[in-house]
Parts: sequence; structure tokens; C-alpha cells
Amino acid sequence: LHFQRPFLSLTMSNQHDHDYQELPNIHLSSVKLKYLKLIYHYVISYSFYLILIPLLTTLSPPISSLLITKQDFEFTYLYNLLALNLLPIISCSSLLIFLATLYIISRSREIYLVDFACYKPHPALKASKTTCIDRIVQCGAFLEESIEFQRKIFERSCIGDEAYLPDSVTGIPPR
Repeated sequence: LHFQRPFLSLTMSNQHDHDYQELPNIHLSSVKLKYLKLIYHYVISYSFYLILIPLLTTLSPPISSLLITKQDFEFTYLYNLLALNLLPIISCSSLLIFLATLYIISRSREIYLVDFACYKPHPALKASKTTCIDRIVQCGAFLEESIEFQRKIFERSCIGDEAYLPDSVTGIPPR
């Protein structure tokens, strides 16, 4: 039987025994890391509510006292309140802006999976670029400038020589 020795041994060892250290428990640290990530996710996800609820609870008594006593809410009172509490207001605003920026940066992007099927039309609808240009010329409804423009469009559109086009483009007469 082979027993593992403790990390620190006070006994003398033989020359053949190798001193070794216990390896850290990776499973335990990964579990702790998993819970830390989960807590971080919840804090970031609900940071707006975590800040809004204490803010509303601290602001509700002064606002309710103003509404109950029906005092005129003067701008000088608001200015004095702002002037006396400038540092907490700036720090809370900065914290809110920082957390909003952190939330926007760290949120996951939406990924849309599009399911599509390729339709293979009837072989009679197969046409090349030259066939399409010939049909356009035969139509007789276009000027030479517009025919050249359509020729450039066909060249730049990456339509191959075996493309499927609708019957309205390839039909004689065009529809």
C-alpha cells in the first residue's frame, strides 16, 4: 500500500523517497470561480435595480414631506440642496455612468440564426449574361446608354454564365 505523505513532514526520509508537494485542488478553485462569475453576472445584470432602489428609498421621505406639507418647491431650495451635497451627487452620478458603460460594453450581442433553403428552379430558367443582354436588345425599349448600363450591372453583379433568372427577364417577348 502506498500512502500519500503530508505536505510538511517532520520525519527523515530515505534517499529513494522524493519530496513532493500536494497539488492544489483545481476542482475546488474552478467551482469557486464559477460562483464568482455567477455573482458578477447578477451584480452587473441587476446593477440598475441595485442602485435605483436605495436611491428611491433615500429620496422618498424628502419628496413625500414636500408633497404632504404642500410647500412651494423653490429653485433656491434645490440650488442649496445641490450646493451642499455636490460631492455625493457627483460621485453617485459618476458611478451610475460607469456602471451603465460597463453594462453596455459587457452585455452579450444578439445572434440571429437564419434558416433558409436553397431553391433550384426549372432548367428552362437558366440563362447566361449574354442571353440576358440579347433579350434586352431584342426588346427595343431601351436606349443604347441604358443597354450599356445594364451590361455593366450584369458584369459587376457576379452573375455567372449559368445563372437562374426569372422568366420576365429571359422570356421572348419580355413580360
